[in-house]
Amino acid sequence: KPGCGHCTRAKNALNARGLKFEEIELGTNGVSYSTLTAISGQGTTPQVFIDGSHVGGADELEDWLAASA
Repeated sequence: KPGCGHCTRAKNALNARGLKFEEIELGTNGVSYSTLTAISGQGTTPQVFIDGSHVGGADELEDWLAASA
């Protein structure tokens, strides 16, 4: 979501690990909160998926990165 601090934190965490990612921005290409909720079951941003598995938001991503270190 544009301007989302948690989204920025997630992107920074991925970049710090040198991990490539695809960003899908809400409000573009027909992607809305209802789309996000339908896919992830959550209506908050960010929602992170790794290899097709739902990780969660920025906090859960940081936990996932710490566990995979």
